[in-house]
Amino acid sequence: MRSTLVALLLLAITGGCRTVRWNRPGASEQDFYRQLRQCEQEAQPKFNFCWGAYCDAQAAELRHRIDLCLRSNGWSGRTTRGFSTTAFSFEGSEG
Repeated sequence: MRSTLVALLLLAITGGCRTVRWNRPGASEQDFYRQLRQCEQEAQPKFNFCWGAYCDAQAAELRHRIDLCLRSNGWSGRTTRGFSTTAFSFEGSEG
């Protein structure tokens, strides 16, 4: 029983850690962060208040709106797991 609880705790801690690495051919890191700022401004709700579990749902909806905005502006995202300070990061072109 105790090992099951430890396993569930580890899954909860590491399972929620994700970052999306964004790329668009010919775009620079500055282009990405400029577009990200614009998408964040467009995605912000007019009224931003919450309590309890609703805060988690509101944060998830905000990330989803930003994701849709970036994709609609030609960015492609690749989800990776691991610890990150932000949910969005620039990947750049390989080559």
